[in-house]
Order: sequence, then structure tokens, then C-alpha cells
Amino acid sequence: MRSKVNESEALDLRVLVWAAGRDGALTSSILADAGFGCRNCREVPDLCAEAEKGAGCIVIASELLTQNAIDCISRIISKQPAWSDLPVILVGGDADSPTTWENSLEWLGNLSFLSRPLALPTLITTVRMALRARRKQYQVRDLLHQRMEADRRKDEYLAMLAHELRNPLAPMRSAAELLRLKRPEDGGFERARDIIARQVAHMSRLVDDLLDVARITRGRITLHKETLDVSKALGELVSMMAPMAQERLLELTTDLPASPLYIDADPARFQQMVGNALSNSFKFTPAGGRVIVSANRDGGAAEIRVRDTGVGISAEQLRNVFDLFAQTERTLDRTQGGLGIGLTVLRALAERHGGSVELSSEGEGLGAEATIRLPALPLDATPPATKTSETDGTAATKPLRVLIVDDNVDSADSLAMYLSFFSHEVMCKYDPADVLRSVEAFKPHVAVCDIGLPTMDGYELVGRLRQMPVLANCLFVAVTGYGEDNDRKRALEAGFDHHLKKPVDPQSLISILKEWNQHLGQQISV
Repeated sequence: MRSKVNESEALDLRVLVWAAGRDGALTSSILADAGFGCRNCREVPDLCAEAEKGAGCIVIASELLTQNAIDCISRIISKQPAWSDLPVILVGGDADSPTTWENSLEWLGNLSFLSRPLALPTLITTVRMALRARRKQYQVRDLLHQRMEADRRKDEYLAMLAHELRNPLAPMRSAAELLRLKRPEDGGFERARDIIARQVAHMSRLVDDLLDVARITRGRITLHKETLDVSKALGELVSMMAPMAQERLLELTTDLPASPLYIDADPARFQQMVGNALSNSFKFTPAGGRVIVSANRDGGAAEIRVRDTGVGISAEQLRNVFDLFAQTERTLDRTQGGLGIGLTVLRALAERHGGSVELSSEGEGLGAEATIRLPALPLDATPPATKTSETDGTAATKPLRVLIVDDNVDSADSLAMYLSFFSHEVMCKYDPADVLRSVEAFKPHVAVCDIGLPTMDGYELVGRLRQMPVLANCLFVAVTGYGEDNDRKRALEAGFDHHLKKPVDPQSLISILKEWNQHLGQQISV
């Protein structure tokens, strides 16, 4: 590859010399001794052919410019791309007038005229300046090519993004239509519900990966580390992703260590790392294949491996597999598609944890293996504290009054139906002005409020609600699609007690309500 690049650069910066007899050879020799790459052209067809291969500038003796030669060189100039302005140095005789030549050869564009007798330093300096200008042109050319490549990749990425987002929407729409048509006694409700839940989770992961790419490029990933039992965390993740493997007719197995293996990691980010590796294996392993998740201690590191029996990766693709938006060659059905960001996020998160990731494959058709190495805690490390399980709270209890504020009617109403299932008294409002008119009569215990509201955003609304004495014991929960750390900070500073990203995990909201109910001296069913 390097030799091809050098060869191309040499052609681009050649000095093509066309002069009569010994003058051409002598001029070429002088310029070569000055460090320039030269090509002595004996005839005008030779000059034209070489110019099409590549040239930094052309040096021409004026006495050779017959009409035929002018026509030939004119064709060379007319074929130049928009970025190119090929320098031409015309060496004239004593009687030649620079003005005359400039007027008659205006079509040459970038023309310099040197009169004989010619001082060699003048020739060398003129050639050097011409090549310097030519290099600037090549920089413009390269920038244009980079922009075209970026546009191509962007268009390809947007097409892939649309495809990936439509994929989960299709089963969700079918399942929703099934729920609309069928009666509970007909059966199938549970399967339709599970389909929607899985596809919503898949779309959430896609959006989270997209947002993480933005955070990574700005260095704004925040980790919330704790002591993590690798075997337990992997077991939970594999159980969670088993339905996806079953859907693709894949065998998903584990090989986890019996002895303790602890790491200091962000639990959510750890699941995201290994989850991205698993998703990649699922995507590129045909039905009937196997995916194996294993872990072991290797010196001071915990090694987590995700190995599959899939289509494998060529050596050329392995070089760029972690690059942003890098994708393997796809077929029209895009069954092996993807946004090309999962592995980028995986590597960035591993490095933020002080670790690394490697993807290996013996070749196409021979499967692949992702190896995540993270610093392991010492063998005598204190095991992570076991979280006490909460009661399921099935007993009938006094409900909370919950105010939901969202200009997206479907979003507000669906959340209201969910909370009403747990016997909460819910009021939905879709406009901030309506909230301010009715909130004192409702006296909510909890206000769940969107940020992007019409006429008044959620920050201003919560500030005004906080000033009402009747809401002194109200808990304010921000629900928004803005999930950056500074968005969370701004929400808390504005007066919210919690900040949840859309789509909200209903169980997370239920947990918040339960804690607040306990704070109020009540009990809530979950």
C-alpha cells in the first residue's frame, strides 16, 4: 500500500519537460539535480499521455507550440477536474513578448513566462513555486475526496439507521394490532406483550448507543463503579438476552469460573459492553450456531470472552472493525446489518474502565471471538454486598395521587394506564397552563413531568409548582429524552427530585413511587 501511495505522489509532483533536442535532456538533468522528479517528453503525444498520468507542472519551449501542439495541450487543460489548475512554465526566446504569449495562451490559466537567456536559479525557483501551488491543489483534492467519502458513509449510515429502527417497529405494530383484534380469552396476549417489550428494549439500546457515541467523542462518559461479581453479572445478562438467542435459533451457553472473580466496574456499562459483544455475535451467526460466554482470571485481569460459530471476519475487516460506523459488507437483505457503533462503544467503555477489547477470527466462515480484559480485584477482595429483595407488596394499600404532564398524549395516557393498574389515582395534563389551573385541587403526591413542553418548559413549570404551598410534600420526577449528565444536573437544579430518560422503565418509576410512599408513611403495591 505504501509503495502505491509513493508512486502516486511521485506522478502527481513530476515536472514534465518538452523542449527541442538536447535542451530537453539538459533541462531535465538540471531540475533532477535540484531534487525534482522529471520526465523528458520528446513529442507532443508523449507530453499529453504523461500529463494524463499525473504532473506537478509542465515546462515547455515556446518554439514547439505549433497549432497541433496547442490543440493537444488544450485538451489536457480542458480535462482537468474543478480543483486542478495545472501550472505551465513557458520558456521563450529573446524576441518573444511575455504579453503576447499571455494573451494568446490565456486558456492555459496558470501560466508563467521565462525569457532566454535563462538563469538557472530563476528556473529552479519558478518550478519550486509551481509545485508548491500544485501541492495546495492536491490538498483541496484530498479534502474534496474526504468530504465525498464522508457524505457517502453518512448516506449509507442514515439508510442503515432507518432500516434498524424499522426492524423493531414491524413486530411491535403487528403485536399491537393483534392485541387490538383479539379477546383475552383467545390467547396470544402474553406472547404479543413479550414481543413489544423485547423490541422496545432493542430500540432503547439503539438510541443509547447513538447517544453514547456523542458522549464518547466529547469525553463525557461518567462511570458509577462498584464491586461487581463477574459470574453473577454475566449470568444475569445471559438470562436477559436468552430470548433473543432463541428467536434467532442460536444455542447460548456459559462457561463461568467457580471461584470468585470481582472487578470494579459500572454495572450498567458492564452489561452494555458484554451485551454489545453478544448482539454482534447474534447478528453474524446463522441459525443453528452457538454463542459461548466465558470468563476467567488471567493474572491481574478478568477476561470475558464471547465466542461464536458465525460467519467470521476477514483480516482486512478486522483492521477497521472498531472504527465508528464501520460495517462489514452487507447483502441486500441486510440480515447482517447494524449501525456500526456497537463495537466502538464497547472499546471506549472498556478503555474507560482501564481495560481493553480485542476481536479475533481465523477467517471467513470460522467464527469470531471478542475478548474484554478488565482489571480484576485481588483474590481476597470483599465480595459485593447482597441487595435485599423488596416485598412484592401485593396487599391492598392506599394509592398515591400522581400528576402526569406530557404534551405527547399517547405517552401520558399509556403511563397513566400503567400506574392506574397499581391503584394509583392519576391525572393527565398535556399543557402547562392547564396544570397550573388544576393542580391545587388535585394535590398530587407525585408529579411526573416532561421537559419539552409547549409555551413553558418543564424547568420553568416545576419552579412555579414548587412555590405552591399545597405541593410542599410533592415529589417531582423529570421524564425526558434529554439524557446527558448536564441535563440531569439542570433538572435537579430546577427543582426535580429525579431524572428519568425516555422511554422510561416503568419498574424504575414504580420503585421511586414506593420509596416516596414509604417516606410519606404509607405503603404501595408494586
